[in-house]
Formats: sequence, C-alpha cells, structure tokens
Amino acid sequence: MRLLTSGLYVTNLVSAVLCERPVARWSRAAARRGVKPRRQVRSWALRTDGEVRGDVLVRRARNDDIPRIQRCNRASLPENYNDGFYARHIADWGHLAYVAECVDDADDLAGYVLGRVNERGSELPAPVTAASRTRPVDGHVTSLAVHAKHRRRGVARALMREVHKNMALEVDCAKLHVRCSNAQALQLYAGLGYDVVDVVQSYYHDGEAAYLMQADVKKLAAADAAEDSASEEAVLAA
Repeated sequence: MRLLTSGLYVTNLVSAVLCERPVARWSRAAARRGVKPRRQVRSWALRTDGEVRGDVLVRRARNDDIPRIQRCNRASLPENYNDGFYARHIADWGHLAYVAECVDDADDLAGYVLGRVNERGSELPAPVTAASRTRPVDGHVTSLAVHAKHRRRGVARALMREVHKNMALEVDCAKLHVRCSNAQALQLYAGLGYDVVDVVQSYYHDGEAAYLMQADVKKLAAADAAEDSASEEAVLAA
C-alpha cells in the first residue's frame, strides 16, 4: 500500500514506525521457558521505579466515570469533549466504552476508550439486526487516551482488546483517525493490526491532517482469543 502525503510516500506503516508486538512476544517466549505468563487484559501491576503502584482493572465505563474520563482526556489529548459526548457513548454504545481504573486510587483513571458502530453516513447507532440495516455498517474507535504516567504498560492494548472483542460481534471492519504527527499512536495501532487507508486533510480543529486507519476486527478478536487460550494452557501446564 502506498499513500502520497506532503510529497512523501508512506509505503508500509509497520516498517515506517518500526512497530513491534512486545506483549504477544513476551507471552510466547515466557511459555517456551515454562514461565507463568502475565495476563494483561483484566488487571496487572503497574510499577514505577521498581515499586508496585497499584492494580489497574479494565471494565465497562459508567456515567459516574465521566468526570475522571474528562480529566484523563484533558491531560492526554488535544481533542477535548463535553460531558454529553461521553454520556452519549455510554448510553448508545456502552458495550464499547471501557476505562482502566486504578483500584487503589478512586480518583485516578489510567485510561479509557470509546467505540461506536454506525451505519455509514449516520451518527445514530446501527440497528441490531442486519435486516433492519439500510446501509453498510462500520465500527469506529472514537477516542483512546492513556495518562502519561501509565503509558508503556499495556493499558492501551488492554482497552483496545475489549473493544475489538465486542465490536467483532457486530461488524467486520474497525476504523479510527490518528494525527499524522502522532508517531507513538501510529506505532500502537500498526502493532494492533491497523493499516493506513487514506489521509484526511485538515481533519482536526487546528488544521492538522489525519491518517484513516482500519483493521479486520474479527481477525483481531480471534487472534486475541487465541493468545488468551495459549496463555491459559501455559499456566495450566506450568
């Protein structure tokens, strides 16, 4: 795949940002050594300077999480939203809205993710049954944020895994937008299996362009399930 933007070719996003899959690779290597793998989907220990900071639990978002989601968003992203934006996602797509909660700090969220499923060209939730749908249906990751002090610990991947699992029950394709300048996010999404399919000029309020990325969400969910199964088998065999 090749895209032309600002006179430069982006030939392969994975090689362009040197993406790797550290979590999956660690699990496989650990299994070969007979070491009990760490499970990062539900909860795990966050460590800072070698000390346990606390447990983080990935769970569905609730309305009473909105103030904390707001704080996480404003501390992490230049794109900010009002309370109604989050309330609508929780009401209409609650099965695609997750938070990573710091169990030992009720006021702290490590991160959150919001997803949605729409008929193409519509902002309304897609009808549940295929027979009621009049247009193609897409899944979209609307917003993903991880607080700076909790990054590089698998939080974003854990949040996205939950969205992929539920989104795959409704659609084949997941899409998202990411700033062209956000190399860290590009690396994350490429590592999860997303490919750049277009460049949307002036997508953001400050005029910056966005990469439109998409992935086969059923394939992603199946790969995650297979990795979980392999980890569980390794634990039982240990």
